[in-house]
Amino acid sequence: MSATPLAVGSTVDELYELTAVIGRGGMATVYECRERQTGAELAIKVLGVPEDGDMESRRMFFNELLLATRVEHDHFVRVHDFGVMRSTGAPYLVMERLHGHTLSRELRLRGGMAPARAVALFEGPLSALAAAHDKGVVHKDLKPPNLFLCSPGTPEEHIKVLDFGVASKQGIETSLSADPNRIGGTPSYMAPEYIRGQLVWPGLDVYQIGLVLVEAMTGRRVVADDDPMECLRQHERGELELPDFLRDGPLGPVLAKALARDPDERFADAGQLLQALRAIDAPLEAPAPAQAMEEPEDGASMSFSVDASTFSLSGARGLAGSVSPEEVPPAVEHERRDRAVAAMVGSAAALLFVVLGIWVILGGP
Repeated sequence: MSATPLAVGSTVDELYELTAVIGRGGMATVYECRERQTGAELAIKVLGVPEDGDMESRRMFFNELLLATRVEHDHFVRVHDFGVMRSTGAPYLVMERLHGHTLSRELRLRGGMAPARAVALFEGPLSALAAAHDKGVVHKDLKPPNLFLCSPGTPEEHIKVLDFGVASKQGIETSLSADPNRIGGTPSYMAPEYIRGQLVWPGLDVYQIGLVLVEAMTGRRVVADDDPMECLRQHERGELELPDFLRDGPLGPVLAKALARDPDERFADAGQLLQALRAIDAPLEAPAPAQAMEEPEDGASMSFSVDASTFSLSGARGLAGSVSPEEVPPAVEHERRDRAVAAMVGSAAALLFVVLGIWVILGGP
């Protein structure tokens, strides 16, 4: 997708004046803006106009809009408005303006944080994820760049969850792309059951937030191989090494359960993980001296073509393998049979609903 960035000083539909560029990603650009009617300082995310027929990015954008407006919580970014630019046809999403920086930047600047601080900061996003899980919504791409640290280093510091672009309803995920075996995600944070069978359930978020919590306390990714396929294999084999101060401390049993390779042994949702963290009454041990991260700030999401019945995560490097269908977890197979069609229909209906909603707001043809 390519698009000409909007000029600072220009307006979006005469409603929002762009005052600065906050950041650019693969699909969209986020600007600081001022609402002309009220003077309120906000942020606006503008999707690039596809020039190559790429509708997947639009689907993800509308998916973010649909789910962000469906699940409200103080630790999710508040949605202020949305629409489609009359001049270019580019969809946009207006949100509250946050002040601070991403968790990934915090770790790059200051390294791992004290466990007591990390656990306190993660209560907010865990509470927000619990609310989403209660409604059957799974974020599915939790990582430091998608957690925003507001007012860092102050008594008011807190974390908000960003980017619902790849979030899904609970169930077996069914791709809407031409390749039904294509899955998307960030290799360092992909849960084994999603890699193997594209099973989307709240425990997937638990696994990811557990990895991020460890990273927040150590300043290092738990899974950080340069080869993305090796990252997937490490998840599948359960090769997650924790430092002694975490593994042997009061957080050890909680983290082990959050990062369990077997979904049946993991916390079922973010609410259970939050309760377990709150139940710890022993002092949290301090980590080794913090060091700034050497990894890139953003662990990029990628797409993979994976067939769950033939892809070996533990064999030779490459896509060929010999995993038999009976090795796929029973829960995945059950979900695949009973919910795959429903997931496809639901995703298509949700996208149609959002598109029609915007069309009506703009007054039809």
